[in-house]
Amino acid sequence: MAEVLSLTQFRKKNPLKKGSDELKYVTELFKPLKPEKVNISKPTAFRAGDVVSASGIYKIKLGIDLYKLARAKVSGSSARPKKGQQKPKTIFINTSDEIEFKEVKPDKELEIYFFNGNGKGREVRLIQTDAPWKDSKGKKAPISTNQQELISMKIIEEVASGDTTDYNNFAEMYKDKKSGLKKIHSNLPATEDWWDHFVLQFNDAKKTLKVQGISSAKYTTFSQDAKAEGFMKFISDLVTTGADASTAFKASPLGNKKYSKKDSWNPADIWLIRKNISGKRFDDPDSVGKKVMGFKQAIMAAPNIVAVNKILVKAFNEKIIVGISLKKSDQKTLKFELVNLKAKVSDDVISPIVFTGVKFICIANKDKNGQATGFKSLTSNLFLTQGKRKYRLDFRSNRGGTEDITYDYMEDSADAGLGKVPKDRLKEYVAKFSNKHSDFPHKTDYDKFGMNKDWQDKVDKINDSGILEVNTDARAGMKAKYGYPADWKNFVTNMKSSWLKKAGGKSTYTNKGKHNISMMQMFDFIYILAVIYGTNGINAKGKRGLGPKGFITFITDLFYFAQKKGMKWHFGPFGKLY
Repeated sequence: MAEVLSLTQFRKKNPLKKGSDELKYVTELFKPLKPEKVNISKPTAFRAGDVVSASGIYKIKLGIDLYKLARAKVSGSSARPKKGQQKPKTIFINTSDEIEFKEVKPDKELEIYFFNGNGKGREVRLIQTDAPWKDSKGKKAPISTNQQELISMKIIEEVASGDTTDYNNFAEMYKDKKSGLKKIHSNLPATEDWWDHFVLQFNDAKKTLKVQGISSAKYTTFSQDAKAEGFMKFISDLVTTGADASTAFKASPLGNKKYSKKDSWNPADIWLIRKNISGKRFDDPDSVGKKVMGFKQAIMAAPNIVAVNKILVKAFNEKIIVGISLKKSDQKTLKFELVNLKAKVSDDVISPIVFTGVKFICIANKDKNGQATGFKSLTSNLFLTQGKRKYRLDFRSNRGGTEDITYDYMEDSADAGLGKVPKDRLKEYVAKFSNKHSDFPHKTDYDKFGMNKDWQDKVDKINDSGILEVNTDARAGMKAKYGYPADWKNFVTNMKSSWLKKAGGKSTYTNKGKHNISMMQMFDFIYILAVIYGTNGINAKGKRGLGPKGFITFITDLFYFAQKKGMKWHFGPFGKLY
């Protein structure tokens, strides 16, 4: 994280008058905060920012470590200040002002007052925060998925090679040119929470992986997607195109035809390969046709994806081939979960879920004449629980242009998503469960508005199902702040109005703007959910909900598809590091 040890990081145009005592005081306050006094491996060390209140008070936000250091400078003691307004023990500037301070909230907020001879005062506040620091433009440095994976692979390579690490902490590793991290991302500290994530990975990956016997296995080869080489390329090509696969595999219904891309089968972002062992267990071209083959040769000879998975389970258990899916951590605890690695499919337990509601915001943007010009929301949600944990399916537009919406399962308490629902599986399930649709909604489905009746029929079907009325989750249901009942009652009229396009004295309903295309896709997916849910939720109740056409089965299976979890669906084995 970028240093927060001087005012250069704070607002350049702050309300502190040039030459004023408060500017001098605050500048000196931060000047003595030396980096060695802060544990740079802790996320709390590098959290800060600032804001100006409506009344002109300059509020400096700090992580708890820096807050306590600054407070100690003001009060003259590392202990909490006593209650009430008091004078600082040490004033380290020449001033004509009377300076006093008061901690109005223990360990949370410190007010510093500057009183002139007329009794008028100015104020600066120090506020403890857990929010990440942002630069003067309110932005943090971006980081791509490829950069995330490459940096994690470098860290895992450092701790899983079996050799003693060359670095005491991640900051050392990043600064060292030989590590190659700066070439991957030149401003990694400014990525804020991602920096914290990599610090945690560096500190804990070795002991977290060691639980599964991985960190001590001395891996020599590390393969990642963007390189388009090595084992990643081999296995990706095999499951998507049948390259290097057996004739039986190519002909099998459980062969390559099911997977449009590798991640629809196995989301491993990196592969750890242990080649330097006796017996050539990973790759032995001379073993072809023998009873015991090298793992690579056995995969090439496998008759179907089920056999490939069994081979990879064995290779994982022997720590020869280890696929790892990388997810963002909570920056507190690093976890490693084994997925699809049971000895038998019957051992792979699919835990039940509970549907708790849908959030669909139908509020329309209006012009001065009250005519709809578009819609406010680009995101809708389906909520569910599994045990005590809360999850949601976000179906939304998350790109700049007009695209197909995405379907992502998320855990409420986690920074990273569980994964995207594979669209080939989604298409299959929509056709299987709805009986009325052959596919999920696509942007190309909408060239113009169409007929009022067709859209109103869908609204009526959604209403009949009762799916929008379920509000076990407090965020779900037909709430006024989401546009109910007025905008929902006029939804079709508003949609038609938003599609109006006037040109050359003619009016057509062909305005294919991002909000219209996204809203129609979200609405049509709600309609599909309503069809599967059934009138008054008939397909979500009792045994029927868990049946082959049941609503609970539908959302449960999609929940597991997003995670690529479930051996009965032929997903590949991997470990999830998050």
